[in-house]
Amino acid sequence: MSKKVFIPTYGGGHVKIVIPIIKELLARGYEVVVLGLTSSALALTAEGIKYKGMKDYISLFPEKEEIYEIGIRLLDKNFNQDSGLDRDEILLYLGINILDISIQKGSKKDAMDLFEEKGRGAFFPYYSIKRIVEYEKPDAILVTCGQRTEKAAGVVGEELNIPVVRVIDLLGEDDVLPYKASVCVMNEIVKNNILKNNPHLKGSDIFVTGQPNIELAGDTMKFQTFNSMYNIHKYNKIITFFSQPRNTQREQVINHLIKLFIQKPNYLCLYKLHPNEDIGLYNKYMSIKPQNLVIEKNIDLNSAILFTDIAITFFSTVGLQLIAQDKPLITVNLSKTPYSTDYSKYNCSVEIQDLALLGDTIESLFDYNHDLSKKLKAGRSKMLIPKSAASNIVDVIQIKLLKQTK
Repeated sequence: MSKKVFIPTYGGGHVKIVIPIIKELLARGYEVVVLGLTSSALALTAEGIKYKGMKDYISLFPEKEEIYEIGIRLLDKNFNQDSGLDRDEILLYLGINILDISIQKGSKKDAMDLFEEKGRGAFFPYYSIKRIVEYEKPDAILVTCGQRTEKAAGVVGEELNIPVVRVIDLLGEDDVLPYKASVCVMNEIVKNNILKNNPHLKGSDIFVTGQPNIELAGDTMKFQTFNSMYNIHKYNKIITFFSQPRNTQREQVINHLIKLFIQKPNYLCLYKLHPNEDIGLYNKYMSIKPQNLVIEKNIDLNSAILFTDIAITFFSTVGLQLIAQDKPLITVNLSKTPYSTDYSKYNCSVEIQDLALLGDTIESLFDYNHDLSKKLKAGRSKMLIPKSAASNIVDVIQIKLLKQTK
């Protein structure tokens, strides 16, 4: 009988980490149960991967009517009709999480107050995930982030003596695991960060596997299509901005990029929206931006990484992909609050706190003999990452399951 691995996943970089791992698990004969949450459903569907949603588990909840009542009440302010997501899935996601908070807090009012204050950051569906895990009875649990459902799955896994494998998506600087796990990291730098922040873990709990979402994926045909679609060959240089949702700096950045690239007609700037961003927020810029500033949601990520000469982001996971591909990186932080992931700390990026410096910084990085360009090149060389990450991570799962059966 094949072993079962339970994988709850969110969208964006997280689902991109698990997709190659799921494929590798299936290729090795494992049974894989994926709980596709929020925008992960779109990516899983695009890859032809079977997954379950909250609708598949609602029969486990005798509070079904209450869940629907809560979800309906919250749906209007928390669901984008143009997102392509299943309305009922988001309704149940909201309702189940609020119900879980009410169990933890002792009242529905306290749960609603907390949600009003923290939004989805308040979610920690411990009781709900415990019901699902007890129903599925997996042999192992794989998670890729320390928030909400994935955090709850890790806690429940340890409690039920189910091996938990956690993939660290970024640099692990602030990752504190409230459970015991086998931890997969991209390199030795991240391993040291995890050990420093988690004294309950030992060196033997940490595996340097690489990170699947860091590896460049794609094929020649896709790259050629991308080249033709954006007329890459017509421009001297390509700059790509990888955006992120719910970022208060967006308007300042877009307005500055419009001014900057009006002055640089020989450069192409691709502004790639995050999967969870609403394209409607950018409508007002479409009539005033120059032709060489492309603002789109469906820009192919791997092609953009391949063709870009310089990349810009806030603190996106994509930054690590770019570093691994030896691409100069600029991070924009106009706030007074340091980012949780600071690539500049490792000399892999230059942080811009004043947009007036962006144009000159770009030109400095195009000069390979410039001191800044040399500094970032040296920093990137220290971030060596193993290849075949998905295979390496499944090896770790296999090791854990073998130990469990002894």
